[in-house]
Amino acid sequence: MRTYETGKTVPAGVYFSVRHLELRVVTEDSGILTGKEGVAYRRSPLFLIALVAPILGGMFVMALPLIVFASFAQAAIRRLVRVRTYSAGEQVPWGVYLAVNRPAVRHVSATGEVLASRPGTRFVRVPTWLLVLASPVVGGLYVVLFPIILAGVIASFLIHLVNVAIRRALARHGHLAHARWEPAASYLRPLQRDAAEEATTEEGIDEELRDLEAEVATRREQERRSP
Repeated sequence: MRTYETGKTVPAGVYFSVRHLELRVVTEDSGILTGKEGVAYRRSPLFLIALVAPILGGMFVMALPLIVFASFAQAAIRRLVRVRTYSAGEQVPWGVYLAVNRPAVRHVSATGEVLASRPGTRFVRVPTWLLVLASPVVGGLYVVLFPIILAGVIASFLIHLVNVAIRRALARHGHLAHARWEPAASYLRPLQRDAAEEATTEEGIDEELRDLEAEVATRREQERRSP
């Protein structure tokens, strides 16, 4: 597939940069490919665009609530950063508090209560109007993500069962793979015992031979002395 650089004259079509994840559309023949300097693009075939377009459209429709929620949350966080921050252990008015330096959420039901959390945690008070507006979004997000959450819980339970079964199997048969099992030593030790037994047997045979030789010599001496 041929590549085109920015600033070049190109035919009409859709151009995509894999390295920079950028998409450019040229609607006129012999048009100029705009974009960052030095970026290389590849012209996507028409049949590929026809196949991918429905998939991308469906993904966009599914991700649209998440995109809206993320944009809204980003704008709200930027505004909340300018608001006063509260430290853990401080007496605060009632409301919902969101931690800015670690993941934590605290609800204070009455004014004057202590904001309980780990030392060093800083919170911002979430405005009531923001909670009211965000409640439907959070509820819709929960409904959308509920199948994923359910699948994750089931997968976690199955992994736990498999882990328990593996641990029980290792507990029953783990002695077979114990680190102190030395097959070489268990093979050589019988040989050492056999060598010791052979040495003892040879010593016994030597003694018997010496006794036999002494007896033969005694009898010969007796035969010589007899007339």
